[in-house]
Amino acid sequence: MAMAGWQERKKMEERSGQRTRRMNQQEMERRRCVEEERRTKTKPRRFEETENRKKTKSRRSQSIEEGEDAEAGHILGRTWPV
Repeated sequence: MAMAGWQERKKMEERSGQRTRRMNQQEMERRRCVEEERRTKTKPRRFEETENRKKTKSRRSQSIEEGEDAEAGHILGRTWPV
């Protein structure tokens, strides 16, 4: 029974070691893409969080400076996510 073309190629690649090299390359490429995706997803979120913290601090200090109850500013600070 004759083998299909891809099966013959697969056998030849396995004998020469090309198949493992190609599989390793594909795995490294996949890992790199996953790592890059993970890195790009976390950066914007961190930036937004720091911006929100800055806004919260400025609001809190502004309300205290304007003569509002300092305790109210403190409570306001607690309600915002840290």
